[in-house]
Amino acid sequence: MEIRRFFSEALSPEGGLCELDKAQSHHIINVLRLKPGKEIEIFDGKGCVARARIEISGKTKVACRIIERNFSGRKQEAVFAVALGLIKDKRMRFALEKLSEIGVGGFYPVICARSVPFFKDDEDRGKKSGKWGKIAVESAKQCQRNTCMSVYEISTLEQFLEVSNSFRNKYFADAEAGDYLSGRLPGTAGSSICLIGPEGGFSAGEKEKLLEKSFCPVRLGVNVLRSETAAVYAGILLADFYFKE
Repeated sequence: MEIRRFFSEALSPEGGLCELDKAQSHHIINVLRLKPGKEIEIFDGKGCVARARIEISGKTKVACRIIERNFSGRKQEAVFAVALGLIKDKRMRFALEKLSEIGVGGFYPVICARSVPFFKDDEDRGKKSGKWGKIAVESAKQCQRNTCMSVYEISTLEQFLEVSNSFRNKYFADAEAGDYLSGRLPGTAGSSICLIGPEGGFSAGEKEKLLEKSFCPVRLGVNVLRSETAAVYAGILLADFYFKE
């Protein structure tokens, strides 16, 4: 019988009680209607997974007894990341979900010159990043991933360029580039990140800034891809390389 999976940021030691948050509890109580005594699996998004038994099920909260804990995270999941210039929210969510399923370690949403603005102010921008983080958690639940993809706050291109210094290999998608990402990866060592532009690509000024920060322009395929498709394709190429290492 299928063991249902749920998320909790903090897993109790074996024998201890783990209280699930409102969203996870609602799923157990009102959607799946699981009863006390039912065994489930809980993961913390950092690689720790526990077998647990539902002990307390109230109207809005569920507490589970931890039976067994294991650590089964993949180290490679933090090695590569994808950044995407802001596009329409629905398409951003699609890319984010698929990148999480692929196994990408981090997702960086970036405001570019040709981005589609869909938030009012900094507070609204923070809320949007938080909602995307929840999508990554739900995706991890569904695809049996034990370490959640990190979803970073929406940043300007300048802010992103400073953060990108932590990656050894840096690429950006450019339909006019001479090299393909698939051809650049063999022999690569260390962490990698690939930045995908919004619809219309990067401006000339943005390309100059990327080159100054040692980003390498790369093509992704023979056709011009929509931004969300390009992000997913880049994620697949990176995952195929790093998970074979």
